[in-house]
Amino acid sequence: MEEIFAVVRSSIASIGAYRSWIIALIWLLIFLIAALISLMVMRRRSLAPKAPVAARIDDGLDPVEAKRQALRARHQVRPLRQLEDGFGFGKLPDGAYGFTMLPASRDSPVLRTKQPGLFEIHKTPEGSMLIVGFTSSATAAAMATQRVRAPLFAEPVTEAPILVSIPVSSVLRFVSRDRNAVEVEVEPADSERPLYGKPPGTAASDAAAKARSA
Repeated sequence: MEEIFAVVRSSIASIGAYRSWIIALIWLLIFLIAALISLMVMRRRSLAPKAPVAARIDDGLDPVEAKRQALRARHQVRPLRQLEDGFGFGKLPDGAYGFTMLPASRDSPVLRTKQPGLFEIHKTPEGSMLIVGFTSSATAAAMATQRVRAPLFAEPVTEAPILVSIPVSSVLRFVSRDRNAVEVEVEPADSERPLYGKPPGTAASDAAAKARSA
């Protein structure tokens, strides 16, 4: 019996001598398990589907360009093609838009790319011409019901933040111009006239149309 007790005491002593090593191994095992779990979580997150960057930043467009694109879609116009770059104002193809200097003649070149001081011009699939620019909220509201003489800007400014499209047939005259704006006199379209107008240089047709509506 004493021999058995001696063996037990010897075993307990041996365990006590290795206790620090056993504790260290347990902690190492815990650390490895935690690291493995962290790696699994990170991998799962990396494999999760992500929303496209373009969707999160609205296609990278600033608010002004987004409004321009919405107006282009409403008028059903596309950018000018390479071979159409520089076409005269009066030869702009149907269903297209470009940029030109105002006031414009029929031969004024319409460009594919925006440049400082140039106004955006739309020609709808039906052949109607519109000038796109920026004006004040008061002027934009008045244009629908009365004759207006006011500056139209190629780019938004503090006093003219509202994007408008003006039928060319409603423009009575261009009064003056500076670097980024042109002063225009515009009359509202009535029920006897098309909502969108014809390119400038068709004074005879306009006179005939007015005569018919009189």
